[in-house]
Amino acid sequence: MRTHDYGAVLLPEEMPYGAELGYFSVGVLADHELANPLLTVAGYPADKEPPFSLWSHVRRVIDVTSETLAYDVDTAGGQSGAPAWIEWKTEPVVVGIHTNGSATNNSATRITNSVMASMDLWLQEARR
Repeated sequence: MRTHDYGAVLLPEEMPYGAELGYFSVGVLADHELANPLLTVAGYPADKEPPFSLWSHVRRVIDVTSETLAYDVDTAGGQSGAPAWIEWKTEPVVVGIHTNGSATNNSATRITNSVMASMDLWLQEARR
């Protein structure tokens, strides 16, 4: 099921990747907070040159459901799993995980309390 199409890469706690490279906050936002903001998707599309180069695109959210976000941000194969984020109170906050595109729009699994609970559980299990 596409609304459960997400995963996580868990990095060792002793490695200060966030301090060296930066990180995103992840947020569960209300429907009205996700209605029409500018949304960015950044990833490594397979159709761009040079290969394995980072590309991003920004457009507005066009539809919000309880489990997905739809947008017309330009994406291509290879970008599945990319963060979809908005500027929230001057900070970038991931609100979705890019999953797919269609002829009419692209979409993300929305960050919900359930998605956050799954990620928290994975983190707890990895630390055991």
